[in-house]
Amino acid sequence: MKSIKGKVLVAFSLIISLCVILGAYNIYSSNKSLVYSQDIIEKELPLLIQDEKLLYMKREMKNARKRYSKMKWHQSAMK
Repeated sequence: MKSIKGKVLVAFSLIISLCVILGAYNIYSSNKSLVYSQDIIEKELPLLIQDEKLLYMKREMKNARKRYSKMKWHQSAMK
C-alpha cells in the first residue's frame, strides 16, 4: 500500500492534469468558435444584407404597382 502522502499527491496531480486538459480544450473550442463567427461575418452577413435589400426593392415595386393601379382607376373614374 502507498502512503497517504503518495495517494494525495497522485489525486492532486490527476486533478491538475484534468484542469490543464479542460483549459486546453476550452481554448481550442473558443478559437474554433471565433473562426466560425468570422466566417459568418465575412461570408453570410453580406448575403443577408443583400437579401434584405432585394426584399425592400420587391416591396417598393409592389407598392408602386398598387399606387399606379389606384391612379389609373381614379383617372378612369373621373372621365
